[in-house]
Amino acid sequence: MARVGATAMQAIQAKATGPDGTPEMPPLEVTYPHEVLLIASRCNTLIGVQRQTDHLALFPNARLEVIEDAGHLMFTDQPEASLDAVRSYLLGWPGTPSPEWLVGTWSLTGECQTDHLVEDFGQDGTWTDVELRHGTWQLVNRRLTTTTTLRRVLGADTSGRVVPPEARTVRLERVSIDRGRIRTVDGRQVSIARCSDR
Repeated sequence: MARVGATAMQAIQAKATGPDGTPEMPPLEVTYPHEVLLIASRCNTLIGVQRQTDHLALFPNARLEVIEDAGHLMFTDQPEASLDAVRSYLLGWPGTPSPEWLVGTWSLTGECQTDHLVEDFGQDGTWTDVELRHGTWQLVNRRLTTTTTLRRVLGADTSGRVVPPEARTVRLERVSIDRGRIRTVDGRQVSIARCSDR
């Protein structure tokens, strides 16, 4: 039984690459209409982000997840991030929140009977919370970033500018049309509930 070693693998890769060393694929004339998850690792020199981005044209219902700080063996280099991408896909396509889904008022306690820990996400990208912090929000690849630019001054009816602006990023997952889950930087998971559409 022959053993495929590094030399054999290099020969196989040489046949599959173009003159500039990038992997070559035969051109495809058809697209695949079903849901597809494409995964790329940022430090992969064999099949990297650009190659997977090119593949998006073949899959109109695809999403691309980029695993940071990982090479070709992303499940070894970044196992949790890689598994998160696959879990989200397997648990259902709705797992990925869209900016349109997030627009409205949300409770960070998972219940809307109280106005404690409520945040409002405007369609125009504005953001306000119950503590009367104001700013902007952005949702990219399940990462929600809120940036505080104004904060109410304690004991006054005015707001003061926050310099420099304070940014907070959490990982966001869509559970249903009115429910979601955020994972904070320290790993805590918090259920959120929609209180109203905007």
